Amino acid sequence: MGYFSQNTAENEAKLRKQQLEQRQQEYRDMGWVTQKLFYIMVGTVILGIINGICQVAGASSAQTIIVLIASALNFIFGFLIIAMPHAEDRFRSAGICFIIAEVGDLLELAGGDLALVGKIVNAIFSLIAIFLFVPEMEVRIAPVDGDLEISWNRFLKLYAICLAAPIVSVILVLIGLMTITFYALVEIAVVIAALIMVVWQMLLLKRSADAFSSYTVRETSPSSRFSPRNSRDTSPISRKPSQAGANEWKCTCGKVNPNFLGLCSCGVRKSEARAAEARRQAMAAEKAAQMKEAAAAQAAASGSSENTGESSEAKDE
Repeated sequence: MGYFSQNTAENEAKLRKQQLEQRQQEYRDMGWVTQKLFYIMVGTVILGIINGICQVAGASSAQTIIVLIASALNFIFGFLIIAMPHAEDRFRSAGICFIIAEVGDLLELAGGDLALVGKIVNAIFSLIAIFLFVPEMEVRIAPVDGDLEISWNRFLKLYAICLAAPIVSVILVLIGLMTITFYALVEIAVVIAALIMVVWQMLLLKRSADAFSSYTVRETSPSSRFSPRNSRDTSPISRKPSQAGANEWKCTCGKVNPNFLGLCSCGVRKSEARAAEARRQAMAAEKAAQMKEAAAAQAAASGSSENTGESSEAKDE
């Protein structure tokens, strides 16, 4: 039994070390990909400024070349998101939506009815992509930097407000509750806010890339649920482990997560948590079987000694 316990402890320690090293590499990969997303976004912004200058100057041929280069960068942007480490769930869907949105943007160059279809496709899938990408970034950055997680959340809320403001303004103008002058001011404010959002998103990508690259994975335990760089409490929700339903999974830290999340806030992936639970159950079953065998052997030895004692007593008589 002692050898079995020691061997099991050593194997568990090696496995934990391998998992920590693997997660450390994944965070570095996340930092590398996020850094490239930042550079691509900076490039597309610069190309957009140059495109505006060309439009004022009337250089239509140069505009076409710039639009094609920007489209190529946007395609790479989408493929990089799909290539995120363990891009299950929302990252993969966000990358696909970014690519479809860029296809719609290219259709606008065709003109006519295709241009209208392209604008609709671009608007819809760009919106879906942002609302998939940002929440997943929140989940990934949570174990690394709690302030960045909050910043991504605020970014998404302001993005939603910028989208809703023009729609609400048009409705208010149609029903006579807003003047045209005030509507024009709202539109100007939305344009300014959109420019701020672009700069803000670039800053968030840059800061997230640096945080991922410099983060050191530490082993978490049920008694220590605070990351040194994360001021937010990531303790598990107050629910019994047995209450995790079919659409949920329980992390090794004790937190119960919905199935659409592939990564717990402590940094453990869903597949790792389930594999650890399977190993724990297998070890418990093996230990129970060994204890049962030991108890049976002890009972047999005890019965044998009793029979020997009875035989000796009968001989004495």
